[in-house]
Amino acid sequence: MISLTKTAYEKLVGILGDKRPTIRVEILIGGCGCGGNIPTIVFDEPTDDDVVYEDRGFKFCISKQLDSDFGDVGIDYTEPSFKVHPAHPKGLCRCFDQ
Repeated sequence: MISLTKTAYEKLVGILGDKRPTIRVEILIGGCGCGGNIPTIVFDEPTDDDVVYEDRGFKFCISKQLDSDFGDVGIDYTEPSFKVHPAHPKGLCRCFDQ
């Protein structure tokens, strides 16, 4: 499952208005500089290798492999960016291990 916090929802609505492109959850290789990879979001269309979820009128896609690895995913917004919080973050950016 992928879910938005109220803050993330309000920010997306503020940015996109009535538009509702599909949002992909993926891994940004190299991440924040601490030596790991970090989850992120981008606008993209789902493929046959994806699982699709909806929350608050937004559609999200994530590869079946990442969905299995991450478990439930929460998306929040804290200035200046969106934050992706997987239930199972091990193996990602070491910032998640703290």
